Amino acid sequence: MIRALSFDVDGTLFDMRQMKVVFAWTAVRHARFLKHFLTAREEVRALGSLPDVRRAQDERVAERLGIPLAEAAELSKKVIDGEWVDVFTKVKPIPGVREALQAFAERGLKLCTVSDYPAAPKLSRMGLDHVRWSGDCGAELLGALKPHPRAFEEAIRILGVAPAEILHIGDRLDADVSGAQAVGMRTALFTAGNARSHPAPPGAKPPDFVFAEYPALVEYVLKEIR
Repeated sequence: MIRALSFDVDGTLFDMRQMKVVFAWTAVRHARFLKHFLTAREEVRALGSLPDVRRAQDERVAERLGIPLAEAAELSKKVIDGEWVDVFTKVKPIPGVREALQAFAERGLKLCTVSDYPAAPKLSRMGLDHVRWSGDCGAELLGALKPHPRAFEEAIRILGVAPAEILHIGDRLDADVSGAQAVGMRTALFTAGNARSHPAPPGAKPPDFVFAEYPALVEYVLKEIR
């Protein structure tokens, strides 16, 4: 029985390829920063729980760019929290996402996001705030990036149902599927996102459901709630 759904955002609700197109000019202007930011992001992900995720990342970026920590932190705020989020007014959700969310909401399923970054600003800019979201579980703000269990545990708390009654939908076997499975959630892998770029860790269990188009996810979920 599925009573609630949690969603990854980047690559799951929108196409990263489209985002890169609309973000291209900013990406060119900040190419060196973004290269080191993304590398540092994955390094910090592997560290698990930290007192301050963003600071740990900014420290690595500052070292690689040879700039003061304060300057690296300001770049993160300007580019990642500002310019990157702003382009989402031009990013369209993956086909079928809006209708899927509506179908789930109409059937009384609780919804939340479990993403490394705060999701609400992106959802509103993409017009995906047409349904009620019970929570926005930003892993960075909680002190541990996915697949650390903290953000998934926060989703369980917010949704207020048993982990086995929550289906987590994401596009990464390592961060989404393995992270959600570790706290007892069911999992669905969206293969049209980043799935090929991020393989599962050794010994990982396969997801409960694999899909490339959202109507298939709707069909699967609706069968599970009947």
